[in-house]
Amino acid sequence: MRPSQRSPTMHAPRRKSCQALLPDGETPCSATFRGWGKYCTPHLEECAQLSGQFKDAAARAERLRRTGELTEKQVRALTNAASVDRAIDRVRQYLEALNEENRTRAALLGRFPAEKDERHMQRLTVVEERKTACSALIEQLQQHREEVLTRSQQRRERYRDPSQSNPERQPLLGRPRRSRRVWIFLLVLVLVVIPTVFMIAVLLSISTGSQEFPPISI
Repeated sequence: MRPSQRSPTMHAPRRKSCQALLPDGETPCSATFRGWGKYCTPHLEECAQLSGQFKDAAARAERLRRTGELTEKQVRALTNAASVDRAIDRVRQYLEALNEENRTRAALLGRFPAEKDERHMQRLTVVEERKTACSALIEQLQQHREEVLTRSQQRRERYRDPSQSNPERQPLLGRPRRSRRVWIFLLVLVLVVIPTVFMIAVLLSISTGSQEFPPISI
């Protein structure tokens, strides 16, 4: 091979300092290395581990978001305590995933500032907003649960006392019932006494009429 046809010599990268911080988040790593990355080998592995953790947590949070975020209409549709409890449990699972993503992403940026960019900062803002919304939703669901239990107790009380379900019936139910003897007396009065009195009055009327007009003798 002619000298002019030789490939240019590839120079190895110069030694450089690791850009990671120690666990206190302030002290720079003192290691130097040769390579094309930003970190020494131990810190490169740690950075990859933290990146995998926050990505897993973010993916889990997105999966749980569908059942962990409820509208006002969806909350009102929960009509018993068991369904409310299940909803609270789902929101708490979603909140735990958001907390895990926030923790691991913040740990990554705290130890490896070179990874900080606009995408990370925007996502952290979104995570904080969703965490606040989850806490408010849990409080709303707990209050709704108390309302559901109160309504259920009221229904049971009305079932035990049917008069409570229709207030208009209460005055009727409160009236004293006439005894059976009273009804018998009224029946006798209508069927016997009144017709008898009427017949006596008719007979008396006929008798009186006959006395006023004596028979004519021939």
